[in-house]
Amino acid sequence: MSAGKDTMVPLARVLSRSFTLVGLLGVAVALLAVFTTGFILQRDYARDNLQLLANQAAYSAEVPIIFNDERGLRDALQPILELGDVAHIQITNANGAILATLDGPTLAPSESYLPTMLVPDPAQAPIYSGGSRIGTVVATSSGQGTGRLIIAAIIGAIGCISLIAFGTMAVARRLNHILVAPLGAIAKIAHSVRADGNFERRAPPASIAEVNALADDFNALLSKLHDWQGQISSTHEALLHRASYDLLSGLPNRSAFIERVRDIIRAAQRSDGRFAILFMDGDNFKETNDRFGHAAGDKVIAEVAARLSPLLRAGDVAARLGGDEFAVLVNHLEADEHAGAVANRIGQSMQLPIAVTERDAVTVSMSIGIAIYPDDGDGVDILMQIADGRMYEAKNLGRSQ
Repeated sequence: MSAGKDTMVPLARVLSRSFTLVGLLGVAVALLAVFTTGFILQRDYARDNLQLLANQAAYSAEVPIIFNDERGLRDALQPILELGDVAHIQITNANGAILATLDGPTLAPSESYLPTMLVPDPAQAPIYSGGSRIGTVVATSSGQGTGRLIIAAIIGAIGCISLIAFGTMAVARRLNHILVAPLGAIAKIAHSVRADGNFERRAPPASIAEVNALADDFNALLSKLHDWQGQISSTHEALLHRASYDLLSGLPNRSAFIERVRDIIRAAQRSDGRFAILFMDGDNFKETNDRFGHAAGDKVIAEVAARLSPLLRAGDVAARLGGDEFAVLVNHLEADEHAGAVANRIGQSMQLPIAVTERDAVTVSMSIGIAIYPDDGDGVDILMQIADGRMYEAKNLGRSQ
């Protein structure tokens, strides 16, 4: 996975490279077409021009050859050499003997090393006098025109490439601003949502219609995800509450109470603390259910829970274990008698009648068993067992014991 990430290339770089390659390819094709056409036209022009100069040299050399005037011959051909397109002019007589050889101006290095294919072949022109051929002119091209064309082409190519480079950079910056940056913002927000669960951020608007539509849909999706997260959190909290609390009484259930006792045991082990568990069972709850129905029994359970809560201190816990069984954790027990005092207050609070119908009321008495940590045990199971056993001992003694 990491190797794949290492080979990934940013979108901005991909676009920049793509535009550069496309631009350079376009320039290369265009320059190749222009250069090829230009070189062909230049070679044809140079060949025709060289032939024209050879013809002019033949005309100028006629009289000096007739009078065998070598100096006059050179003077007559010198203006042609100074035109710059002729490197050599060779004059021969009718028998092929060389009468004169004239060299043009010294060529620049860029012109003297031109490929042979770019320089036209030597041009020949006959010299006539009185209808008879008295000699021949052979003119060799200097290639100056082609050399200047190549230099101009190279300069033009460099200019085009530079223009393409700057244009590509400008286009890449523009695309980065209107395309890459908005997409990068969406990707950054998506990463933040995935990593931190931050659903509050939103993607900014974009100038490209498709990217802006993507940003709008992405923001709408974030809003839905945020709503779903809230619903999931609420559902999760509700499920946790239902798993830990008794719906009828609103008190912690048996599992939550046992976990709380385990926590208190661990804390008491560190601080040598003491606490008590009160196990309570209704004495006449079944009779109430049988006589007035389950709705009346539910009212009794809810009222017992409501009367227990005000009797507890901070840190104490009351729970409904099931049916008409309740338990109370009396934390930070300073003296064993304090647990009995709490049990007495609970018994007294239950003496008030509980209305179960519009005309009927019942009085609920509770049998209570007490277990003290660590005197009666150092585990939640043994403490609950002892408190339960003592509760049954109290119930055997009579109501409200």
